[in-house]
Amino acid sequence: MCYVEATGAVDQRQRQRRSIRQLHDAISHDDVTLVRQLTTPTSGSDRLDFDVDQCLRRVTALRAAADRGSPDLCRCLLAAGADPDRFDPDSGDTALHAAARGGHVDVMRVLLDARADAEVTDSSGATALGAAAQAGFSSNL
Repeated sequence: MCYVEATGAVDQRQRQRRSIRQLHDAISHDDVTLVRQLTTPTSGSDRLDFDVDQCLRRVTALRAAADRGSPDLCRCLLAAGADPDRFDPDSGDTALHAAARGGHVDVMRVLLDARADAEVTDSSGATALGAAAQAGFSSNL
């Protein structure tokens, strides 16, 4: 491989990492407009130039949005192709687990409407409903 090809691949990975960081920053600020902009394909393409399911510090953007309790952010990410069943390899947590543990019923509804699997278990064997019960939120669900 020549130097130019290697440099191009490095630049692409850097752009992807920068996009993921920007996406997570927008989520942390509840900036739905910026998330929508970042997850809208550019240049006449129908694809993003990064994987919306790529993790930042082992957390997907959808799980971060679910942790925040934002149904609007979750809808944007799901529309961009986020996988509702993507899980953390260590904890087994999905976005649905995160929403359940936080008592975010509206987010849970959005994820379930997007066909999130309610039967997925985390590393302790808990489904999202079990995670909600462990967190003391089962009466709200």
